[in-house]
Amino acid sequence: MLRTHEDVVTDIDKYRHLFDAPPDLELVMSLKVDDLPMVVEQSMNLDWVYFNPVEWTGTMPVMNWATSGNEVSWILRDSATGAENNDIDWRFQVGDVVRVRVKNDRSAFHAMQHPLHIHGQRFLVLEQNGVRNENMVWKDTVLLPAGSTTDILLELTNPGSWMVHCHIAEHLESGMKFVFDVEGTLE
Repeated sequence: MLRTHEDVVTDIDKYRHLFDAPPDLELVMSLKVDDLPMVVEQSMNLDWVYFNPVEWTGTMPVMNWATSGNEVSWILRDSATGAENNDIDWRFQVGDVVRVRVKNDRSAFHAMQHPLHIHGQRFLVLEQNGVRNENMVWKDTVLLPAGSTTDILLELTNPGSWMVHCHIAEHLESGMKFVFDVEGTLE
């Protein structure tokens, strides 16, 4: 049995009225591929090797060896604006609380799990694939399996410019990141 931390429960209680609100923002995680070596592309097109239900991890030596940020761009896309990666322009005020839906596109050429990390703020994972999270705890990173949809409640209390990115270094390096701004002061 898990221990209950009453101070955490009390802290989270003030946000429970927002748990069923519709998403304020939506991100899609995807991939753009350009000019892959033919052997890599052919290997990746073998559905029986690489796609459902296999979750890609670090066991892709041909893919990792033969590609770089020049051929592969990992994408975070704002669904409302179509802006991608560093072109996403999210601005908040200190004290804002927003529900963000993150969809990890299963139809992407190279769908895989992504650990999404948000700097400088904290969030609650409200639900994944429509299933309510019953073990609420403040986080700064959440793992999104391929094809999943995850709703988080982001509390914005720390002014400044903060990065959102995939915690897989190669994905971060190839573009899967953006910076958002939080303006104002905490009263």
